[in-house]
Order: sequence, then C-alpha cells, then structure tokens
Amino acid sequence: MGLFKAIYIKISRLRRKRQLYLPFYRYALIFSCAGEEEREEQYSAIKNLPRPVSVCGKETPKNLNMISYGQLDDLHDNSAGLLAIVNCCKVILGVSEEDIMKESAERVLWFVYFCNKEVERINKLFEAIKPHFDSEEKQAGVDRLKFGSFGILDWYARRMRITDQNEVRNVPWVRIYKCMKNDNELREYDRRLREVYKRKSNR
Repeated sequence: MGLFKAIYIKISRLRRKRQLYLPFYRYALIFSCAGEEEREEQYSAIKNLPRPVSVCGKETPKNLNMISYGQLDDLHDNSAGLLAIVNCCKVILGVSEEDIMKESAERVLWFVYFCNKEVERINKLFEAIKPHFDSEEKQAGVDRLKFGSFGILDWYARRMRITDQNEVRNVPWVRIYKCMKNDNELREYDRRLREVYKRKSNR
C-alpha cells in the first residue's frame, strides 16, 4: 500500500470519528516528500472526498460558469504541484496563500480537483465548436494558424471593437464561447449556402 493511500485511509477513519483536522500546510510537507506514484494515489483518492460547503470562508460554486476568460486562462497556465494548488484557490476564490495554508487539506484538495474537472469540461466545449476546414484551406496551411488564448483575446477584441485586449480578460468565458459558437455556425451556414448555389449553377 502506498504512503498516500495509507494516509488517506487513516484520515478517513479519523474524520468519521471527528478527530482530525489536517491543515493544508501540513499536507504540503507530506506532499513535498512524496514520489510521483504516491501523489497520483492521493489525487485518485480526492474524488471520493465529500463536497465542502466552503473553502477559506468562500462558498464553493456548483460550476465555473461564472469565471472570466482571464481566470480560465490563468488556470490553463497553471504549473504542477503545490504551486498549482495554491494558485487555483487564489485565482477562483480570491484568497491569500496564508488562508489556504490554514484551511483543511481535504477542502483545498477537493476544490482543486473540482476546478480541474471543470476546466476539462470547458475545454471540451471549446473543442466541440472548432470550425471545419475544407481541403483547399488545409492545403493552404490553415491548420498551422494556432494562436492559443492570445488569438481568442485578439479575435473577441476585434469582434467587439475593444481597443485594449486586457479588457477581454474580464469578460465571462461563457459569453466568449457563445459568440465563437455563433460565428462558427454562421461560417458553416455560409459554406453550405455557397455549395447549394454552386450545385445549382452547374446544372
């Protein structure tokens, strides 16, 4: 049995007896001494933790639909390990590192696991609305036009005639997603319409 799995079982038993409060800073000490396999065991155990009502005094959201595109982008840029855990709580909850270190490790870990799952869900939404390109566009190299999050910020700024791209970071990601979805659907409609006219003209 791995170190973290054993620790988690012990935590679970003591929690049921209401005998344990493990602050995150103590968990951080354990985490820093663990190997990759043991960390993976702990991550796997997190999903079984109960949903906390609050983390660092802030109510836990049901989803991340309310965050801005800038916050979402900051989560994408997150590094690995303890720094990522602390940064996630800072970005979404707006709390200090001191507050995070004093909070229950279970609550912090659950919240970060929840955020990671939400980011995966949001990524799939954006992936699903990517435009389809025809053979001519692919031959011209459209697949190489990948500008990342900056490209999205730049596109939305030009679409809404916003001169400062940093302002776009404050826009809810849901609004940007819906605008992109609408634009891509209109693009696909225009493509289909051109094909209809083309077939008619060839008759």
